[in-house]
Amino acid sequence: LPVEILLAQIDLVSAYCLSDVDEIRQASRPMVKRLVEHDSEFGIKLIRLIADALFRKEPKDGYHDDLIDFLTSELDSYGYSMAPIGGSIQCRESLRFAFTP
Repeated sequence: LPVEILLAQIDLVSAYCLSDVDEIRQASRPMVKRLVEHDSEFGIKLIRLIADALFRKEPKDGYHDDLIDFLTSELDSYGYSMAPIGGSIQCRESLRFAFTP
């Protein structure tokens, strides 16, 4: 789909990013890169949606780790930080500590 259409479909994009299927989550990363290059606000909104999923039960082992990696490497590498979700947590280890039982 064209960038303009995807930018208007944040729920669809976040569904790919939050999929229970590892391959779908991984495949969403290049798409997200393309989208945030066109609209930085989209990245901030997506950070909030992904971070919210960390407060839900993992559908499978490693799911939260994958989301944390996405937040602290993929999105962070585009100049975003965790600040928009209400804190200044930028450290992967801090996130893992906070969300690991």
